[in-house]
Amino acid sequence: MDVANLYDSIGHVCRADGDYDKALECLTKSLSIRLNKLHENHPDVARSYNNIGSVYKTREDNDKALE
Repeated sequence: MDVANLYDSIGHVCRADGDYDKALECLTKSLSIRLNKLHENHPDVARSYNNIGSVYKTREDNDKALE
């Protein structure tokens, strides 16, 4: 899970820098790893979905954020 956590951290840095495309790329990789290793209802998977939604919210893409 360390790799998923690293992608998550990089995604947060990219978001803070305003590089939303790179943030989404990293956060999506993190989600993919977590879905592969954990069950769908695991809190870390939920956290990944939340992080991705937050990037879309920042980009004011509310439909994608809700998705």
